[in-house]
Amino acid sequence: MTWPNPARVLIATTDPARAQALRAWLERLELRVASEQVADMDALTTALARSRWDLLLCCHDADSPLAPNRVLNLFRGTSDGVALLLEQEAELTLLAEGLRAGAHDVLLPGEDDRLLPVLRREFERLELARAGQQQARQLQVQAERIGELERALQARPPVPQRESLAVPDSKPAAPAAPQSRDADASAPEILQLLADHIHDNTLVLLFQPTVCLRGDEREHYEVYLRMPGRDGHLLAPDAFMHLAEQAGMGGRIDRWVVLHALRRLASHREQRPDACLTINLTHAAYTDPRFLPWLKLALQAAHFPKEAVILQIAEPLAAQEQERAAIFTRALSQLNCMVSLSHFGTSEDPFRTLNALHIDYVKLAGQFVLEHIQNDAGRLALQSLLRQLQSDGFRTVVPMVSDVSILARLFQAGATHVQGNYFAEPGREMDYEFYTRVGLV
Repeated sequence: MTWPNPARVLIATTDPARAQALRAWLERLELRVASEQVADMDALTTALARSRWDLLLCCHDADSPLAPNRVLNLFRGTSDGVALLLEQEAELTLLAEGLRAGAHDVLLPGEDDRLLPVLRREFERLELARAGQQQARQLQVQAERIGELERALQARPPVPQRESLAVPDSKPAAPAAPQSRDADASAPEILQLLADHIHDNTLVLLFQPTVCLRGDEREHYEVYLRMPGRDGHLLAPDAFMHLAEQAGMGGRIDRWVVLHALRRLASHREQRPDACLTINLTHAAYTDPRFLPWLKLALQAAHFPKEAVILQIAEPLAAQEQERAAIFTRALSQLNCMVSLSHFGTSEDPFRTLNALHIDYVKLAGQFVLEHIQNDAGRLALQSLLRQLQSDGFRTVVPMVSDVSILARLFQAGATHVQGNYFAEPGREMDYEFYTRVGLV
């Protein structure tokens, strides 16, 4: 990490000892750092008006005139830097309020060991964002120069054209299909867009029902993440997640998704107290040792029963990091949640991975289902797999139900939980009518 000038850090706290402790952490970044403590709103306003700040460390002190929402909103309105909120209590509502007010991350009590990696990550993000801005300025200069050359060429006399010997097309070429503005976006642009959406809390969660065919009347949804593109349409994770994980943003995405999904579930359970939610996690969840302590506090703050939250990891990635995934799922099994393994059936030996993990739900891979549902031999193999999983005590979920004929075949094959656009496409609300009768032929 390179930083051409001293990193300017503003520490908002009334506690001089806490400010000194934070300065000690900053010194471990191996960067030149210029820090300043502010203890009230007047000092904060003066500091923001006087200088540009790269980082704000906002401490939620008891009985402090520095209300986090006011501090974060003021910083966000006057600076393009990063804001971190250091909380004193592990309350879900406080976490959500901090993120909504503009904190890039929230550190809970007992997470001191996470502070240094978070600081490094945020400075790297700033460095990447400013490199992207520099690249954009260079491209703008190049575009202006190209425009000057084009205008100069247009001013020259036309050159006589020779008669073309090419055979004309029998019909005019079809117009090109409109392309999304995000299709040609560079990696820095995509990452900056993602960082902005996390900062602004404008990522989108979609919910798709998981329907039980065997009498369980609980409401069950799976949550999916989408990112609004520059032209407003929603981008699936394939468009940004790989880049995000390469840039070290996977853990930040996991925290955002988990926190906002828990908030949505808490609100929904006020009307449907039996509702449960499957939340997908990235590869970073079980490779980052700081995620589990954060997750434990978030689940404790939510006060849900164990069956209400199902955390899901993908089997192909778990197979690549089987030892870490085994430790992670064992730790999850001791928390107040359940665990699901998705994309099952895509690796060479999926049962080897499954048997090494602590799993409650198994969700089959969509491609596996499509390949086996079309003929009798495939359906028998699918039926055998489902029976084996269920006899081993796993709850099974079969996706890709697109019509009633597939639903009927899956029912005959012994599927218990199914999912697909036949029931409902992923939507912004949890409003599927689970209590209506499922039609079978």
